[in-house]
Amino acid sequence: MDLNLKDFVSILDIVKKLSWGSMPLWLAIGVPVYYTLIRKIIPENEREPGNTNLSLKARVLRFFSTPRFEKWVIGVSVGLFIIGSFTVIWEQQCSELVRNNGLRIKKQMIAKNFYIIPTQTITGELGIKDDEIRKVLKQYPNEFLLIKSTNSGKDALLLTDSALYSRILSKSKQILEAHLNNWLSPGNYVTMDNLFTTNNFFTYTVCFSLLADSPAYYYDRKDGKDCIARKL
Repeated sequence: MDLNLKDFVSILDIVKKLSWGSMPLWLAIGVPVYYTLIRKIIPENEREPGNTNLSLKARVLRFFSTPRFEKWVIGVSVGLFIIGSFTVIWEQQCSELVRNNGLRIKKQMIAKNFYIIPTQTITGELGIKDDEIRKVLKQYPNEFLLIKSTNSGKDALLLTDSALYSRILSKSKQILEAHLNNWLSPGNYVTMDNLFTTNNFFTYTVCFSLLADSPAYYYDRKDGKDCIARKL
């Protein structure tokens, strides 16, 4: 199996943390260390084969110093190291698959200019299964947030990556402002509900963000509905 520098660094990151993939390697290191410590605490006279007047504790401790047990320690350590070499690479590949799925979801959000996307869309258009989505959420808790819905199958992922979120929000505001400049005359207003049905890019977040930044528009309320009004 060919490994480049990036793969090797990723493997070292996995080994540094106590994950399922790195546990056999840590045990491969720990077994001889603990064996050496046990040998250190056994007095020399209790290791002598001719000494039969020993307590149960001494007999158990002397067992750890027998040549046969030393061979077992070496064999177990080597076996764990070999197993750990495979499990840590396997974990690295699993982590890379989750990372690629996260990148695919981000690219889809950027392409659609959505900072929130239904999980059904991810499953249907990207082929990423629900359990794979959960792995993305677990591995990247600071970049995605699951929005649970009371309606079955209506869950969605909210992008919490600040850089990409700002990028999508900024583009949506530009589209909204261009729409209002062409469609809304000075002194008139439009309800936000009307905007929501006009374009999926227009959300409460986008509307209020535009109101905070644009000097040409202000918030108003007409007939109990939130509105964007254009100044004279």
